[in-house]
This record gives sequence, C-alpha cells and structure tokens, in this order.
Amino acid sequence: MPAPEDFWSYFGAVATYLAVLAVPGGVVGWAAGLRGWALAGLAPLL
Repeated sequence: MPAPEDFWSYFGAVATYLAVLAVPGGVVGWAAGLRGWALAGLAPLL
C-alpha cells in the first residue's frame, strides 16, 4: 500500500493525463455531434 502522498501524486498525474486526453476528444465529439445535428436539420431543405 503506497503512502497517501504517493497516492495523491499518482492520482493527480492520472487525472491530469485523462483531462488532457478527454478535453480535445470531448470538443471534437461535441463539434461533430453539433455538425451532425445541423446537417440532419438542414437535410430536408437541401
């Protein structure tokens, strides 16, 4: 069992790593989803 200090530094590193990966992926997914909804809404007009 690691010491609490080691656990928190490890936890912080993992959380930072996941945040760095998740933010661009989330933005790209949100933009793609938004574009998909816009295209679906405009498709009947095209």
